[in-house]
Amino acid sequence: MILKKILNLINKYELLLKYCMKNNISLSRRISIPYSTNIRFSNHSNVEILDNFSTRDNCNIIVSDNGVLKIGKKVMLNTNVTIDCRQKIIIGNNIIMGPNISIFDNDHNFKINNNDFRCKEIIIEDNVWIASGVIILKGTHIGKNSVVAAGAVVLSDVPENSIYYSKDKIVKIDRKEKINNDELKKM
Repeated sequence: MILKKILNLINKYELLLKYCMKNNISLSRRISIPYSTNIRFSNHSNVEILDNFSTRDNCNIIVSDNGVLKIGKKVMLNTNVTIDCRQKIIIGNNIIMGPNISIFDNDHNFKINNNDFRCKEIIIEDNVWIASGVIILKGTHIGKNSVVAAGAVVLSDVPENSIYYSKDKIVKIDRKEKINNDELKKM
């Protein structure tokens, strides 16, 4: 237990020294990032990570070019989450991400034979749960108090207070009422 705390402190301060020497990186307190997580920022990127951020093993956070990544308070990335930012990704407060999630604000322009990327920002508002195996693509806006179901590919907007299964199946929910289990079984 003590060794784990020491390793977390060393990892945290190594991360702070490595990235905060640049003016464009801002990390707050209570950040837990295991050694197996890969974090890369370009010299021209802008990164802000607020309080109570944690990842599990084998996450990849890559901010390239002039990318802007903002991560709010109380955000948890489970095992094997990848965030690839070239333009802008904003992740709100109180976000839980399951394992094996990929978030890309860019894709390749297949019409051109070089490293040309097409980018659009991604916004994930507050109080969102993203279940395992989800892929979130460029130009997506996920509204507050929403759930993205396991295995979904998100390539359009998700309204607030909804459960997103696919582009064609979005269920609005009233967070004040309990969800009827019989209704969930029909989905």
